[in-house]
Amino acid sequence: MTEYDFGTFGSMALTVAVLASVFYWLGGRAGKWKRRFLAPAILVGGSSLLALLLDRLNGIMLLSYPLMATALSLGYGGDDEIIVIWRRTLFSSAVVIAGVPIVYSIGGYAWVLLVVQAIIGIGGTRLLATRPIFPAAIEEGVIGFLLFLFVPLYPLIR
Repeated sequence: MTEYDFGTFGSMALTVAVLASVFYWLGGRAGKWKRRFLAPAILVGGSSLLALLLDRLNGIMLLSYPLMATALSLGYGGDDEIIVIWRRTLFSSAVVIAGVPIVYSIGGYAWVLLVVQAIIGIGGTRLLATRPIFPAAIEEGVIGFLLFLFVPLYPLIR
């Protein structure tokens, strides 16, 4: 494979993460199905497509879809800061766990990236819960992107 191939696959992975993030925040406004079903379909489907193109697809990867759909159905708001922190930690942990079937299928350094995803995702959602710096629609997109970024990158790992 050439450097252009690797660059193309990396760009595809980023596009998948951005598209999933867009439908995640759109589903927070209206049409919860966009958040609960379309965003995870884009995320897991895009990751699986990349794995297929790289001849790394394994049926176990598809188990991530119901896990991701469940994770993206969890509420993470609240009136009390402690409740918000708890719900967001649970939500971000569920998203990280939903990536485990893909990581298991890829193996190797994918486990290292899963740890990085957990630190950034859980840490970022907790930070934004305690110190909201964006309006809600932007915050949802940022939280989605922080958590989703790594999922389509897993098939690209050696």
